[in-house]
Amino acid sequence: MKLILLTLLILSISFLSLQAKDAKKLSARQLYDIEVKEIEKRQGNNNITSQHIERRMQSLNSGKKWRRMKIWFDMTELNKQNKDPKRVAFYKKVFEIVGKWWEEAVWINDDHMKTIAEVKSAMDAGYVKDFNVTHGHWKDYDLLIHSKMAPTDGGTLAWAGPLYRHPTTQRPVTGTAAVCWFGDKNFRKASDSINRAVGTMIHEFGHVMAFISMLQYHKHYTQFDKTVKSWMWTGPETRKRASAYYKCDSSHMKGIALQTMAGNVPGAHWSEDTMNDELMTPFSGEEPEKVSPMMLGLVEDTKWYKANYRMVEAYNYKRE
Repeated sequence: MKLILLTLLILSISFLSLQAKDAKKLSARQLYDIEVKEIEKRQGNNNITSQHIERRMQSLNSGKKWRRMKIWFDMTELNKQNKDPKRVAFYKKVFEIVGKWWEEAVWINDDHMKTIAEVKSAMDAGYVKDFNVTHGHWKDYDLLIHSKMAPTDGGTLAWAGPLYRHPTTQRPVTGTAAVCWFGDKNFRKASDSINRAVGTMIHEFGHVMAFISMLQYHKHYTQFDKTVKSWMWTGPETRKRASAYYKCDSSHMKGIALQTMAGNVPGAHWSEDTMNDELMTPFSGEEPEKVSPMMLGLVEDTKWYKANYRMVEAYNYKRE
């Protein structure tokens, strides 16, 4: 049996119009979705235009040196929620590994001073909680994440997503990562407990980094293919890597199928049927999910990152 890793549905409710009694009825994830919509309006990202994409390209081609990304997970809330010191130590190890994995997987070259200014402005205005950083200062980091435990939501193990973004490139610079209590129970029972949790959270962090709001932030590469009746990711790096993987003519490679949600909208995952046990499919099986070159191709297609393809794993589904 496969378990749901993540499905983020952005709600259309206005956070400002919520009454306190209404807010109590919403789940932590729904409140996150509402917060995202407000932040997008605040930053002017609620309607991504060609000018937004052009700014990404200008940053990408700025000539600035690519640098290794620095990520900080603030576990203050998660630690308060876990009464067992062993679980606190467990998640400390999990998020350390997750952070190091993503720091190894991508590089960035956007203006770090603009990241600092954006996060400071949000914190000064009270929109973002301060980050409890024990190694250096929050200004040293390129991506800051508040981690927490979240109520069980069906079969969801965990969820995560971005909040504030870089003012020039729209790359996520803050976000939220939540472990559901259902997921915690699942990790406890697994014989490979730490590996199961790490694999899950590396997947969830993919939603912070790139796999989210496809039609909003990546509509130029998110296309519906009437022939195969599926949403496709058509970015050039993904198609290049897919052509090599499947050993097919690049001119025939249209892209990789995305998950289709209710209402015929693209989800923030690969299609399960097409990619099966790839890390960024929506379901997790008994065996660990694997990183494909196409996943890192999508990450690079966002123009936010340069991918390290040495992180590709032994993924071989439908490979000739």
